[in-house]
Amino acid sequence: MRSGQRDIITTGREDAASASTPEPLPSSDSFPTPPNDAPRSTHRFGVIAKMPEPTINGNAHASGDEASGSTPFELLRAVKEVQERRISVWREYDDAFDTFLSPTPTSGPVNGSQNPTPTPIDHELDAEGSDGVAIGGRGCAGCSTTTVPLTEELLAQILQITTQALIECGHRLRTIQTELAHSSAPQLATLVDRIQTRENALLRATVQRDQLRKSVLKPNTDSPAQTDEDEARQSIASLDAQVQQTKADLADLMQEVYAEIVELQLDA
Repeated sequence: MRSGQRDIITTGREDAASASTPEPLPSSDSFPTPPNDAPRSTHRFGVIAKMPEPTINGNAHASGDEASGSTPFELLRAVKEVQERRISVWREYDDAFDTFLSPTPTSGPVNGSQNPTPTPIDHELDAEGSDGVAIGGRGCAGCSTTTVPLTEELLAQILQITTQALIECGHRLRTIQTELAHSSAPQLATLVDRIQTRENALLRATVQRDQLRKSVLKPNTDSPAQTDEDEARQSIASLDAQVQQTKADLADLMQEVYAEIVELQLDA
């Protein structure tokens, strides 16, 4: 290949990459990053990392795929899928953080060596329960309903996964916005922009709120408190109100999306 041709191709790729670069979300540095040698999480909250990228037709695809040439109806359906994914991610994150701050107390022994001697029960029931499953004797003595506690390291992994998933959703929504701007219904791009703007605000407020929650409820014993507790709790309440209001705003915006989807479907 000639040098001039390589220059043209390289320049074209750089221009295309620059034009498609979405508006960045708040830095994921706000969340702690686990060490490289940290064990891979098997906690149930790890489901965040397994969620596929939504597509125009509802099928999963690699995050680099694009949905070019789609109709406004298809693009708004894709917006709906992205937001549904975000809701799932936020739900998993909230569950994980609440579990970290308020661990569920153990409801049984962790292993058989710690179990007390089982209480004698009826011999017939000892062998088999009403559903045919053994329920008595030493068979249940080693059982435990204890959940895996969330350590600092595991929480860091979950927060990193959450941040990455939300950033990917933001990139996807900006791509859809760009396509809508060049579609037969360019006014819908403004609606998508408003959704992404509110999502950015939600992420910022949530990060600030939960950093304060962690400092108050799980203070670092290695260093003195940096913030007065009463002041911190007031800030937490204020930020939580912002979070709830932003979620309400997003719900209203999604109602507009649903209405537009119905209208486009009727016009088809």
